[in-house]
Amino acid sequence: MLQKRWLEEGLDHVTMTPYCVLLSYPNMSVLNYVELLDGNRTVYKSNLTETILTPEED
Repeated sequence: MLQKRWLEEGLDHVTMTPYCVLLSYPNMSVLNYVELLDGNRTVYKSNLTETILTPEED
């Protein structure tokens, strides 16, 4: 268990707090974006894709 390992490594106190993680999985046919609104006006809208800097990053 992680808590036991951290205590063995010298931490004085370890508190484990359980929580649910929500993961989003990309759907390449319906891309998501981030949009920042000021009232009804769009201030910023992210691109649907990012530029690939090197082939290894694709």
